[in-house]
Order: sequence, then C-alpha cells, then structure tokens
Amino acid sequence: MDGIELQRRIRIERPALPVILISARYNGEVQQTAIDEGAVAFLYKPFDATDLLEIIQSTLTDSREK
Repeated sequence: MDGIELQRRIRIERPALPVILISARYNGEVQQTAIDEGAVAFLYKPFDATDLLEIIQSTLTDSREK
C-alpha cells in the first residue's frame, strides 16, 4: 500500500484525522493528489525536523480552534 492509498483509508475510518505524508521520492503529481485529497502537508526526505514540528504544531492549533 502506498501513502495515497493509506490516506484514503484513513479518510474512511477517521475523516477528521490530519494526515502528513513523507516521501523519499520526488513526485509532484503524488504530492498534489495528497494535498487535493486532504493531506495537511507533504514532506520530502530529507527534511528538517523543525519543519515537521512546525507542521504538527500548526495542525494541532488549527484542530483546537475548530
């Protein structure tokens, strides 16, 4: 199962659960599909841990405000 399929299954089971996808291979089409289907972020390896922490913090803050 790839990340997009996992995201789709998560949306069925837990539609409100934020999804952050991380990939080792650059693919703009996959990235756009993930975002279009509701991913809050898409990171490519290697990535800065600070970036991931900021995305998580922002996502948690946004979910509390809803």
